[in-house]
Amino acid sequence: MTQSGHDPIIVCVASGDVLEQCLELRRAVFIEEQQIDEALEMDGLDEDSVHIAAVESGSVLGTARLRRSGRALKVQRVAVHRAARRRGIGTRIMRFIHSYARDRGVQRLRLSAQKEVVAFYHEIGYVADGPPHSEAGIPHQNMYLDLH
Repeated sequence: MTQSGHDPIIVCVASGDVLEQCLELRRAVFIEEQQIDEALEMDGLDEDSVHIAAVESGSVLGTARLRRSGRALKVQRVAVHRAARRRGIGTRIMRFIHSYARDRGVQRLRLSAQKEVVAFYHEIGYVADGPPHSEAGIPHQNMYLDLH
């Protein structure tokens, strides 16, 4: 047990029931809050997708999806449960993704960050890749991180 009384948060590649919880969490964050088409989530259920989960006491509190793109990986659909925000879960997920990518020889990670989280990605080393743009009517910034 940690000092907060919670089991440690484990970040892992999702499978089985954990993947279902990841999909449910992303639907809640991205579809209910922002009315993004559910097809955007379902297109990640293929061999080019890796789903990441942050699990505490059997519940998924955060999730992300990786898509292969040549020698780079694209980080997509990073979501943290509303009740678990400000607990560093997003940072843990990104650290896991960085390690996962390095272990597989990936040289660059890419992502498209919503405007309100661009500062978070800057803090962990991502840089802007082109001008801001809009996706589904929401301001975004393409970003990347070179892995060493």
